Amino acid sequence: MGQYTKEEMEEALRSITSTINKCEKAQQKLTAGTFQHTRLVRELKAYYISIALIKRESMRLVGEESFEGEMTKEELEEAVETIASMIRRCQDVLPKLKAGSSQETLTVRRIKAFHIATDFIKKL
Repeated sequence: MGQYTKEEMEEALRSITSTINKCEKAQQKLTAGTFQHTRLVRELKAYYISIALIKRESMRLVGEESFEGEMTKEELEEAVETIASMIRRCQDVLPKLKAGSSQETLTVRRIKAFHIATDFIKKL
């Protein structure tokens, strides 16, 4: 795992928080029990874990140790698998986006944020 700067972690937090907001809005439109709804619930859980771990690492950088909460090995493994799937989907769509477009910028930022999150999950 590479060492990330405070700025990189803040950007990752913004990107994942934005993704969470979009997913929560989409979730309201999906029927519980459908494949799409189940996948979205799994993705949201992975994003929440990612946010918690990035925040914990950010706090550690400034000398604070006030993170509480436990995650099971199974939850962490599922989060890694889910985020890896999101990275693949983002990488698949990236070549189809116009260079320099806001969609390309958003996708590149998400990929970087997901890699940072994955590194912190695997660090546990």
